[in-house]
Amino acid sequence: IGTEHGSVFAINLANQLVVASTKIQNSSSVSIKKLIFRDDILWIGTNRGLFQANADLGLSGTYRQDNSGLTNDHIVTLLADLNFIWVGTYGGLNTLSFQPFYTLNEQNSRVFNDILAFEQDIDGQLWVGTFNGLYLFDENLNLHRRYPDKKDSSALNDQRVMTISANNRQLWIGYRKGGIQVLDLDSLKLTSPKISDHNQWEVTKILHTGDGRSWVATFNHGLYFFLNGKAKSFLSEGILLEKRITTLLPTQIGLLAGSEYEIFIYDESRDKFSHLKLEYSDIMRQPHIFSIAENRDGSIWIGTKDQGLFLWSKEDQDKSTLRAMKIVGNVTTTPSTIYGIQFDDMGNAWCSTESGIYKFGPNGSILEHYSDSNGLQGNDFNFGASYKDSTGSLLFGGSNGYIRFDPKIIGSNGEPPSILMLGVAVSENSFSHFFEAARLKKLELTY
Repeated sequence: IGTEHGSVFAINLANQLVVASTKIQNSSSVSIKKLIFRDDILWIGTNRGLFQANADLGLSGTYRQDNSGLTNDHIVTLLADLNFIWVGTYGGLNTLSFQPFYTLNEQNSRVFNDILAFEQDIDGQLWVGTFNGLYLFDENLNLHRRYPDKKDSSALNDQRVMTISANNRQLWIGYRKGGIQVLDLDSLKLTSPKISDHNQWEVTKILHTGDGRSWVATFNHGLYFFLNGKAKSFLSEGILLEKRITTLLPTQIGLLAGSEYEIFIYDESRDKFSHLKLEYSDIMRQPHIFSIAENRDGSIWIGTKDQGLFLWSKEDQDKSTLRAMKIVGNVTTTPSTIYGIQFDDMGNAWCSTESGIYKFGPNGSILEHYSDSNGLQGNDFNFGASYKDSTGSLLFGGSNGYIRFDPKIIGSNGEPPSILMLGVAVSENSFSHFFEAARLKKLELTY
């Protein structure tokens, strides 16, 4: 029983005694609007948010506008089903999902909502690049700290942090239009390379490789690498005549550099890039490439804008067959734009798209589809904002923060749904009018 003054009581009907009670906050302004049970959890809707309690009325969780996606603290009604709790508020209808997607945004963890990049440094700390600066996540406080603070935000060449890459005790930062800077993780001081025009670079990707090279891809000046403090331009030296490099990926067959529409492979022995003239199945025009990733079996996955997902199999690579096969689910579920591709430890591909997160099996079959109703930050995501951290958790960013989840604990229920009998007929003659079919537990039939 919930009262208008914020109290909840559990009463044993056999003896009419109160066996447990609780008070929602120490304020008479709190009013209980709705109580429902889902399994053994009691959900308490109030005019000051949604509360969670066990059967003994021990409070264990609070959901409000300032710490969750709840659109209004005034709860009007609640409804539980197998997948969600539906929450009716003065600010519209919400769903509380039981999939373990964890959203972090400005509302609950003080990070700017438009997420562009992720990176873990050598100490395991997570750095987040946004359209409004660089943030460091404090795991203990579950909050983000802006670097540098707002008083000294001019220290960054540009507030639009497009890519981040750790290299020993350094963090390399690439900007939308401000070149690169290097953050010393010990002194927290920023330095810039001594290159005259680097402040004009529109940086898309930074990659450090085991041979000591630091590769910098730009959208307006092509590809560079740094070695022993010296920079080399592949564009100006005529090695890679492509201004707009958007992706870099080390693979089993070599370093791949992707532009908007083409993929190139680096031959280190000849210091030369060759054009991979891939043929894409089931499309009429060359796709606009958004993402490239390699699975553990050596297959290369290519995500595109508006034309879906393609797979260049290891078998075709070994046969020098330049053919990328389109991954097709069905008309209603196959995504058209693939922003990011990350693989879990089982070889499944998790893709951020224009319509949520899709999970693909290693062969390209669609296994799962998740949307904002499952707890995502939104259905649309950002180019380049995907990451797999050292624990195997996956991160995907969009315009309303980012989600983090462990792919090992997300998936199908595995419990087969119960069967509900609706009717029984023999030789088209219905027998259901003799009994309630829904109450039927067992039916024995002859051959």
